[in-house]
Amino acid sequence: MPANLPPNYYEKERELKFASTPEEKIQIYLELLSIMPKHKGTDKLKADLRSKIAKLKRELGKKSGVARFDFYHVPKEGAAQAVMLGLPNSGKSQILGVLTNAEPEIRNYPFTTRKPQIGMLIYEDIQIQIVDMPPVSLDYAPGWIFGIARSSNLLLIVLDISKKDVSKQIEILLNLLESSHIRTFKNDAQQTDENFMYKQSLVLCNKEDMEAAQYNFQFLSKKYHRQLEFISISALKNSGIKKLKDDIYKSLNIIRVYTKPPKKDIDKSHPFVLKKNTKIIELASQIHKDFITNLKYVRLWRNQKLKGMRVDRDEILQDGDIIEFHTK
Repeated sequence: MPANLPPNYYEKERELKFASTPEEKIQIYLELLSIMPKHKGTDKLKADLRSKIAKLKRELGKKSGVARFDFYHVPKEGAAQAVMLGLPNSGKSQILGVLTNAEPEIRNYPFTTRKPQIGMLIYEDIQIQIVDMPPVSLDYAPGWIFGIARSSNLLLIVLDISKKDVSKQIEILLNLLESSHIRTFKNDAQQTDENFMYKQSLVLCNKEDMEAAQYNFQFLSKKYHRQLEFISISALKNSGIKKLKDDIYKSLNIIRVYTKPPKKDIDKSHPFVLKKNTKIIELASQIHKDFITNLKYVRLWRNQKLKGMRVDRDEILQDGDIIEFHTK
């Protein structure tokens, strides 16, 4: 029986090329197991992956002299996953608290966060998983942290712009990412080097309410404007958070599409979350494989322009579209 692995399995498998530590490889193998279809055709592949994970764990145990080691796996939940990275005391935990329903421990000393803290950002009718990673530094940058960052849909790089060393902060973080074969980009910037994973990113300039913050923000925005997008916020004062939520959604490059049965009302409680530039026929194939062959025609509602008009199956979907499928 064939495995029939989905395209995102091979996308995830490609990340093994960039994994340099056992922790990172374990992270990817666990993700592959979660993506893999569950049927007899994948039994051998599952066993092989589990054997590789067990072998890597034994290697880590021998290396450290104990069976336990510092490693965490964060399964993706919701419409997408955004991972926060930052240096100690940058305010990541406070940002997680104002963005989501999470209640992280917040203290005024370094390395309060010792394992990933997870919350769900409610954005209109979808949920976006926000993961606050332990702070990194030149002295502490375990591979598993960057393994989780590499597999995320969006990077949120957090800076403390109340400090004079903002340029040093961003350089440390970018260098740590680069050493883990991760490069950041904004919008549709060209990705050219196959030796790196390119991740959509936003830089959160926290503590904008502090003295000198505005000057530092303008300095960063001017110096790195070609490479990074900067957002000024204050988690303490809750300022800039509404715009941040909107920017997170926009940066994920996803759309929400709703379906309705013929002659029935629209159910807007559970939208389909798709990548931008998805075609109607691609959505149909996700709903049911028989739609591809049995699809007769499609009606589309879009803003005030299209109200139930018939459209081609290759029509590119837009955020907020309502689709009505008619089969033979």
